[in-house]
Amino acid sequence: MKKIISVCTLLFVSSIIFANNIEITSVSYNSGAGTVTFSISWENSWRTNTAPNNWDAAWVFIKRKNCGISNWQHQDVSATAANHTAASPLEVQTTPDGKGVFLRRSGNGTGNIASTSVTLKLATVPGAIAEWDMQVIGIEMVYVPQGSFQVGDGASNASLRQGGGTSPTAAYTIASEAAITFANTAGNLYADQYSPTGGTVSAFYPKGFNALYCMKYEISQGQYADFLNSLSPDQSAARFPNSNGANRHTVTGVWPSFIATAPNRACNYLSWADVCAYNDWSGLAPMSEMEFEKICRGTNAAAANEKAWGTALITDGSSLENDGLGNEGVSDVITAGSGLVNAAQFSALPQGPLRCGFAAKASTTRLQAGASFYGVMEMSGNVSEFVMGVSGAGTNFVGSAHGDGNLQFTPNEGLSDVNGWINQTAILNAAAGAAASYRGGGHDNAATQLNVSDRNYCNNNYAARTASTGGRGVRRSFN
Repeated sequence: MKKIISVCTLLFVSSIIFANNIEITSVSYNSGAGTVTFSISWENSWRTNTAPNNWDAAWVFIKRKNCGISNWQHQDVSATAANHTAASPLEVQTTPDGKGVFLRRSGNGTGNIASTSVTLKLATVPGAIAEWDMQVIGIEMVYVPQGSFQVGDGASNASLRQGGGTSPTAAYTIASEAAITFANTAGNLYADQYSPTGGTVSAFYPKGFNALYCMKYEISQGQYADFLNSLSPDQSAARFPNSNGANRHTVTGVWPSFIATAPNRACNYLSWADVCAYNDWSGLAPMSEMEFEKICRGTNAAAANEKAWGTALITDGSSLENDGLGNEGVSDVITAGSGLVNAAQFSALPQGPLRCGFAAKASTTRLQAGASFYGVMEMSGNVSEFVMGVSGAGTNFVGSAHGDGNLQFTPNEGLSDVNGWINQTAILNAAAGAAASYRGGGHDNAATQLNVSDRNYCNNNYAARTASTGGRGVRRSFN
């Protein structure tokens, strides 16, 4: 075996990282101070202390690489907010594990965030070596406040509901993160199909009562290509869908040069293992099916057959414009009371996902944008969202666990290594019963599968890559 010695020089990396409409530029690493400085901008930001009492943010994390390794490693940052600086109008919100930070408005306001300087203090300067490439990655997020909410709408397939009697019955109110008895008796949670093992939703299972951050958009094809390029060759091979050209999927290439020719388009052909791995790598976590309903419905009372935008009515986007471009969208105009969605209700087109946030503009309403109560996009339609259901052994899922930025090597190349998440090697078939589930429906689903409360795909049979499966991540832990 040859021993290869490489000589590196100190690199001040200057590049643009796109994550939907986030731009990160002018990245520099000060090895003496142990800091990384960059500029960040994004569009359509907000913060409000009136309903829905929330804000958007950028989840920012750092990867590092030197010339002695082939893949990027996660770089922790300080968990103390005072160790970081952000110019107005931004402020830094840290996390206890230091896997990243949230950048958000420091006060109420709306509009674009112009290029703003940020300096992050590294948790530990990586050894005595100064020769590091630093990559700063940003993901748009939405804050969902703590509070009670309802699950189940009394109409959707296998909907969660109050126990006692036969379906349909009233919605069930989630009022804490405490364990819930699952039984068809008054005061308890129940569903006529897809029950948890043991009849209890454990206290560890994330129920959506506590505050969390949720990715504003589904994982995009560009984000997924960047993820693949940051892994080792064997890890990326395990996570590569290899479906370029099918149903508008455009991720192609070989490590470390994967590309997406439609980078802003939602990524399909993702499996449960893929979504878990992406969340582990980014310091996030998969969402639960209860959190899915909270993010969609918010504090509103449940309504029969409602979609993420709060009504049961649909305008199906089928008149494609600017296909494959950064402004890809549709020209369809919503009918009164309906929300705009990419689904198969009235048209076979476009037979694949559209750009993340394809219907949202600065002036669009919730219905015109097809947005959730809190401003999260495409929770109904586009691609189905992988979540951890309460069915089967799903309540063994531990909500307090988040990704550490790194994936497994041999023998489980490219799988998440987070303790408390359901092991992906155990849910590659229908018999495993580990509750990997879809919510929200995708581009190939009809109206009923778009319902916020629909649990048609919560029966443990669904963990593989399909033309309409994708996902996103959440963060439940922050200071």
